[in-house]
Amino acid sequence: MSALPAPFRFRPKLRRTALAACLVLGACQAPPMPSLELPTVAMPDLDLAALRIPGYPRPQTAPDVTPYRLTGEQTAAIKLKVADALSGQGTPQFSRMSAGRTADGTILACGLVNTVDGMNQATRWRLFSGSGRVGPDGAFEFQVKGLALSKQNALAVFSACQDKGLV
Repeated sequence: MSALPAPFRFRPKLRRTALAACLVLGACQAPPMPSLELPTVAMPDLDLAALRIPGYPRPQTAPDVTPYRLTGEQTAAIKLKVADALSGQGTPQFSRMSAGRTADGTILACGLVNTVDGMNQATRWRLFSGSGRVGPDGAFEFQVKGLALSKQNALAVFSACQDKGLV
């Protein structure tokens, strides 16, 4: 008598047939997947800096901007105004700064700034832009025109600096 329960008791011939069917089905393989030959397409070079964000006005292109070397007093005035714009965010640290001068004497400047909090944790570098003039009393007056505090206006500030030829 067999040790298998009644529903699983097969006749010997049926048992051999079932075993042969399992072996045949197990040996079968699925047909190989067809390979897809996709054509390679060369992507065009895109000037991402020329793209404009919808809803932001296109910056005015500064005519005839010539490179300009800032004096120590002008650099200090720029750093002071940018630090005022970043008030409450920590101690500012400045990096690369470039400037240009227009035909009417306006000095345009762009640069990078980050802030360090009380625990020496630095923020990411932010781009700033602005313009200034030497007043009648000889003092340099600078105004911050753009400060990339968020990702949304970073492209606008970069575009303004690029249009001036300062980046």
